[in-house]
Amino acid sequence: MGRKYDESWVGKKFGRLTVVEYLSKEGRFVCECVCGNRSVVVPVNLIRGKVKSCGCYNRDITRERMTVHGEHGTRLYRIYRAMKNRCYNPKDDSYPYYGGRGIKVCDEWLESYIAFRDWSITNGYSGDLSIDRIDNDGDYEPSNCRWVTTHQQAKNRRPASPQRYWTIDGVTKSEIEWCEEYGVGVNTARYRVRVMGLSPLVALTMEKVQSGRPLS
Repeated sequence: MGRKYDESWVGKKFGRLTVVEYLSKEGRFVCECVCGNRSVVVPVNLIRGKVKSCGCYNRDITRERMTVHGEHGTRLYRIYRAMKNRCYNPKDDSYPYYGGRGIKVCDEWLESYIAFRDWSITNGYSGDLSIDRIDNDGDYEPSNCRWVTTHQQAKNRRPASPQRYWTIDGVTKSEIEWCEEYGVGVNTARYRVRVMGLSPLVALTMEKVQSGRPLS
């Protein structure tokens, strides 16, 4: 028995289209596209995914391919591809920390590099900045992303273990913050604490030596 089409379908979304009216005589839906255009669609074509928009989707895909062809070698496009890979490609080394934890890319960006590029340019992207999620448990989406320096991004990452926080004289800060305060390289301080067995305070205040592990 076929599906019953009636006014109860109003409000349902199919791709970029939302059903706004049912034309009972024609047995068709009037749909409004995200771009604002309206069109009359045969219901079964919506359900089977044959119709996803008023026609703007195909135009955007064509425009996207032409644009990406000229930008696929740019730093911003590489960032875009890397973002999608770590969320959706299980073979990516970073997948366990992103897609494996349920982190996703919002539909707007997932569908369109252009949308991501336009947001990036509007929100301060430059060649020395990296994309950062404000909430590390949140998705890649406009409301949860910003462009920051590598150092700022490192501060925002989830700590791998409690050892990444040190308490000195009753004050607890991250390794990065302590190293910044004392002017010591993070790798140097970590080596002194974890390998040499020194206390964080001694690791941060001892004089550099020229033997053993290279110090920064």
